[in-house]
Amino acid sequence: MAFGAVDAPTITSRIEPDSVMIGDRFTYIIEVEKDMVQEVAFPEFEADPKGGIELIESHPVDTVSRDGRRLHLRKRYTMAAFEEGRIAMGGANVLYADKNIIDTLTSDNESILHV
Repeated sequence: MAFGAVDAPTITSRIEPDSVMIGDRFTYIIEVEKDMVQEVAFPEFEADPKGGIELIESHPVDTVSRDGRRLHLRKRYTMAAFEEGRIAMGGANVLYADKNIIDTLTSDNESILHV
């Protein structure tokens, strides 16, 4: 890495618990590790998105830890499932801005919910 260069943020996502009954609530969690000068925007979900998932509450972003210039952020969404089956939430998408770069970053992992 060149002097002054900053790595792009890393993104992970997960569902807790990963198996629920119809109507049960679960938490969709997106975590980002980034440099403190980088800006990220977490996804916004509609109150009643398609696919059998309903947003109950979007929690504020938490700063989990700080190590020098690196920040570990966590965004939680409380949701409920209303359709039976295997629901793929896909990889989490986070908008990323750093100086003159604006991009959408996607987590490598795919979050799956079993209803």
